[in-house]
Amino acid sequence: MRQKEFLRRLDAHLEHSNAFMAQVTEEIQLSREELRLSRGERQDLRTFIREMVIRMERAAAQQAAELEDLREDSRAQRDALLRLIDRLGPSGSSA
Repeated sequence: MRQKEFLRRLDAHLEHSNAFMAQVTEEIQLSREELRLSRGERQDLRTFIREMVIRMERAAAQQAAELEDLREDSRAQRDALLRLIDRLGPSGSSA
């Protein structure tokens, strides 16, 4: 009788352990799937950030070129004004 009770309790324990292991196996599978999805999302984020950096670099280069054009225009206007002032002479009349 004691052996039958022991075997019954052992079977119950094994059933409980098997159910628990099935849950653990399912959780591991879900974790792996989440990890796979997370890696994909991280790759998507890296791609997005890389594209944004490229766009920002292009925009910065374009702004730098435009700023250089403005500087050149400003220098040309300043030089033209200085030439006009030089032509007017010290008394403000045309020389």
